[in-house]
Amino acid sequence: MGVYDKASAEGRDVLKQYRRAAKDGKVVERLNAEAVGYLEADEGEKTYQYRQQDIREQVDAQTKRKMYNIGRDFGPYSVSFDRTGNYMAMGGTQGNIVISHWKDRKIVKEMHLGEQIRDIQYLHNHLLFAVAQGEFTHIYDDAGLEIHRLSSHTRPQRLSFLPYHMLLASLTTSSRLVYQDISTGGIAGAIDIKSGHTGGMPLAQNKWNAVLGTGHQDGRVKLWSPATNKPLLTVKTMSTVTALDFDRSGRYMAVGGIDIKNPKPHQVQVYDVRRPERPMHSYFAHDSIADIRISDTGVMAVATRRRVTMYKEGLRTKAKSSYMQHIGEGTDFHDLEFCPHEDFLACGTAKGATFAVVPGSADPNFDSYESNPYQTKKQRQESEVKQLIEKLKPDQICLDPTRIGAVSTHGGRAGRGDQCRDKKTGTIDEFKLARGRTRAVKRLTGKLKTQAEEERRKAQDANIERARKGKTAPKGKQGRGDVLDRFT
Repeated sequence: MGVYDKASAEGRDVLKQYRRAAKDGKVVERLNAEAVGYLEADEGEKTYQYRQQDIREQVDAQTKRKMYNIGRDFGPYSVSFDRTGNYMAMGGTQGNIVISHWKDRKIVKEMHLGEQIRDIQYLHNHLLFAVAQGEFTHIYDDAGLEIHRLSSHTRPQRLSFLPYHMLLASLTTSSRLVYQDISTGGIAGAIDIKSGHTGGMPLAQNKWNAVLGTGHQDGRVKLWSPATNKPLLTVKTMSTVTALDFDRSGRYMAVGGIDIKNPKPHQVQVYDVRRPERPMHSYFAHDSIADIRISDTGVMAVATRRRVTMYKEGLRTKAKSSYMQHIGEGTDFHDLEFCPHEDFLACGTAKGATFAVVPGSADPNFDSYESNPYQTKKQRQESEVKQLIEKLKPDQICLDPTRIGAVSTHGGRAGRGDQCRDKKTGTIDEFKLARGRTRAVKRLTGKLKTQAEEERRKAQDANIERARKGKTAPKGKQGRGDVLDRFT
């Protein structure tokens, strides 16, 4: 089998795989019969008028059991769910950490570290979590034992984990964005974002392409990848950015902050990442915005000082009114996190954490191969091995991941044409274009020899013809002519 026959056979195999995947996808859509259920108001009422206490009186006992508070006096607290949504970790700035199986109201582990905690983040499963603690980032297991101390992450402010690349990213006080591979322990990238002090700077992950976004005090939002030291995209939004998040599809970006040029300075602007020149629409708040979170179904939660406002279907188009509101009971909101596979929102406050029901915030049709909330111990071990095998490279993080593996239309001779072009004449040097390709050089050399011989033969024939007619060759004409022509 030749090279081209082998390539065509591989292409046919890939096409068959695509067709089989499309067919299986249609079958899965038939099995996903569960629909997203939102809160519906009676005639003459609005959904934002319902409080959590009103919802508590109407839901079932299992849902009612999950509506509770974890009270602690070491806040404000940051919260993080594991990928299955069964476990939640909360860390207070005064050194308190609480690990809970929140659905059963069971406290798994509680620790007092005695150092300031700025952020907390679960890793690939519930057995490991990272803490932005004191001078460095520390990794603990579910029993509370310190496994690693990442000395390259000096004074971290924000943490984020990329599950498909097994990368732990931290935004440090020294204005550095550090990526570390937790499977090998190596540093995948360390970027100087050049923004000065990073205290209060938001760090958000675009789950579609694993690009990290940072909000800066000058109103700019920058998107980063460990493959380059320069931002992939810079968007000028408002005066100061205090909150940032992306939706599940990766198309829309919600930016919260302060716009001093507007009569209502506290606002949330929604951008289309594909066309970020100007915001699509804006939402206004009565107080400074502490955090923004977007659920898997597109429900956007905006936390201010004493209130959390939810918007349904408010990304692609502007919502006419808010969907729900959650009022804090004598405490300030600090951090938000939607629970995977559950219609709940965890709110980190100054006095612990509270769980609020948000109907329609979770996708009811989850992929058990992706994250299974009902997985057994053996399934968890197998999924961990699978994650390590299928781990993606850090240099594959880009704005458009669909271009990975595609055929480049600018490669080969077309891509090298501009590099081999003469700046003075504008023509392409064929020898430079064929450099490094032995067959191409030989083919080009033979072609040039044939052309030279053909021109020489034509010149000789022209001289013979002029000699017969007794005419001399005109000046500037190619060819040597007859030797006696100089004496005529």
